[in-house]
Amino acid sequence: MLAMLPLLLSLAGCAGLGLSVSPEGRQRCERQAPAGGGGLAAPLQGWQAKRRCLAGIEAVLKGERAEQVRQRQQRLDQAVRRCQADRQRLLSDLAQLRQEELELSLLRPELYVPAKAPPTYDEAMESRYTQTDRDLDRQRYDKALAAWTDREVPRRLAWEAEHGARLAQAQARLDRLAASLRGRHPDLFTTATGIEVREPVLERLKRCQRQELNSAQSGLPARPLPPAILRWQPFHAP
Repeated sequence: MLAMLPLLLSLAGCAGLGLSVSPEGRQRCERQAPAGGGGLAAPLQGWQAKRRCLAGIEAVLKGERAEQVRQRQQRLDQAVRRCQADRQRLLSDLAQLRQEELELSLLRPELYVPAKAPPTYDEAMESRYTQTDRDLDRQRYDKALAAWTDREVPRRLAWEAEHGARLAQAQARLDRLAASLRGRHPDLFTTATGIEVREPVLERLKRCQRQELNSAQSGLPARPLPPAILRWQPFHAP
């Protein structure tokens, strides 16, 4: 008779206890069931432990679901506060981003403007003068041209270096702003490297509405709840 006890207890199940337990609750109790020990009383002790688990598991699951809802609402409240706090910063950063973009677009096509060169040596005009005068004029022109060239070469190199530095600094400012915005709002821009704004996303961020933020966060995993463990009490047969 004792050998058939595990089977009889299994057949009794929840119906025998008069309990209505969900599949999730039954699975939880099965996972938490203590490892079977030795002795003739082990099956009865296991059944008693499972009975206690089944009697309270639905309340435990209900509490966990309520905690999940509470955490979700808490995260949504935090998201609304963060959105409202960041809204002015977002608009200011976007305005600065467009200003940096404009400055960069104006800076790129800039061309070097050389200093005024000496007047060109005019052969036709010089032909009216004597050879001596022509030679003197040519010497003066060559000297002025050499002096202009000596000044112009370092001047051009300095301009190119300064222009390149301004371009690099402007690009760095633009990149930093874009990276900051992209880090705070990953879906703000249309591409991973561009700075074209998704207007519907911007409008949502400006509104900071709970329903929209909830939809935007729906794909985020919920924080895991600590497992609710029903402590098993050893059963002592009378």
